[in-house]
Amino acid sequence: MGIETFALQIMTPHILIIDDRTNLSHFINMELNAAGYYVNLDWESDTQRRTPAFASDLVILNWELRSLSGASLCRQLSSSDHPVPVIVMTAKGECGCQAALKMGAIACLTKPFSIRDLLETIAQHLQPKPNRSNADAMHVG
Repeated sequence: MGIETFALQIMTPHILIIDDRTNLSHFINMELNAAGYYVNLDWESDTQRRTPAFASDLVILNWELRSLSGASLCRQLSSSDHPVPVIVMTAKGECGCQAALKMGAIACLTKPFSIRDLLETIAQHLQPKPNRSNADAMHVG
């Protein structure tokens, strides 16, 4: 990896997608990459051992994971010593969104949602990393 590539990765917002539905995850990954984000995919069974969420600027979490509790994972991510903003995706409508927001999510999207809605939500909530100056921060939108 060249120094230019490394510098770009450091300045590019990092998003972690935690979802066990690979088709949706891969589609979101492609769209976020095209929009200029650096994306890591994590399947629910690997979440706690593979990808450290604290290294991400934002997490996109599927509320209805098969073997992990989306609620407890959301609470853990948003209330840790190094909280990470969490956007929840849910098929449970308004009820699911209310629960997600109570658990610390910064936003919730009800499935099906448009990529445009997701990109707008990310842009509204993604904050520059603390070690970046305002001049160096990458603005999305």
